[in-house]
Amino acid sequence: MPKLDAALLASGHAFPRELVVPPQRALPLPEKVLQFGEGNFLRAFVDWMFARLNRRGSFAGRVVLVALTWIYPAAGRAAHAFGLA
Repeated sequence: MPKLDAALLASGHAFPRELVVPPQRALPLPEKVLQFGEGNFLRAFVDWMFARLNRRGSFAGRVVLVALTWIYPAAGRAAHAFGLA
């Protein structure tokens, strides 16, 4: 699966119809929100509100996601760390 970034958006890639792809004009917007987590509530409710505000011209910013990732060290215990998504 290709990484969703500015180059992919500019390439003319055919995205599935059900996927909402950010418009090219959104890319230069400043990063205003640092969101920890990527659960269903955040994606379906909180991120939706920021997208709606951007469409109305009331927010003019982007959300940066910090996703929880699982790390399995050699000792066998699961640990977790945060990484940019």
